[in-house]
Amino acid sequence: MGTCVEASYGDHHYLKYKAEMEGMQTKGHVGDNLPAVTFAIFGLGRIGTIHLDNLCRNPRARIIFCVEESDERINYVRTKWKLMEPETTFLKPSEQEKVFDDERVDAVLVCTPTFTHEEIVLKSLRKGKAVFCEKPLALDDEGIERCLNAAKKYNRPLLCAFN
Repeated sequence: MGTCVEASYGDHHYLKYKAEMEGMQTKGHVGDNLPAVTFAIFGLGRIGTIHLDNLCRNPRARIIFCVEESDERINYVRTKWKLMEPETTFLKPSEQEKVFDDERVDAVLVCTPTFTHEEIVLKSLRKGKAVFCEKPLALDDEGIERCLNAAKKYNRPLLCAFN
C-alpha cells in the first residue's frame, strides 16, 4: 500500500503550486457568482457534438450559435439537446460573420473539416474571441504560424485539441 508523501519545504515548485491552488479555492459551489461563458460551435459532426454535449453539462456554459451546413445535423442537435431559438441560433457557414461580429460570444469551438480551420481561427481571434480548435490548426506550418501569431497579437487564448 502506497503512502502520500508531501514535498519538503525546500521544494520551491511544490510550494509555488500549493500556494496557487490554495488561492484558487472557492467557498460554496464551483461556479457560484461567476458569469456564464458564451460559445459558438462550428461543425456539428461527431467531434462537434461531443464538445456540444460537454458544454451542455456545464452550468456556466451557454451555446449561443451553432454553425453547420447540414439541415439534418441541425435538426438532430436541436432535438437531442433541446437547443432552441432565441437562446441558440443555428447558422449556415455563409452566415458565419454573425458569430464574429457578435460581442456576446466569448469563445469559438472549431470542429469543422481541416481545410476550414485556419480561416475560422483567424477571424475569431481578430474579433477578440478565445478559440478551441480541433487538430490541426491549419493545413501547413505557415498557416499554423499565422494562427499562433494572431493569438499573440490579439492576446486571446488559442487551444488545439489532440483527441
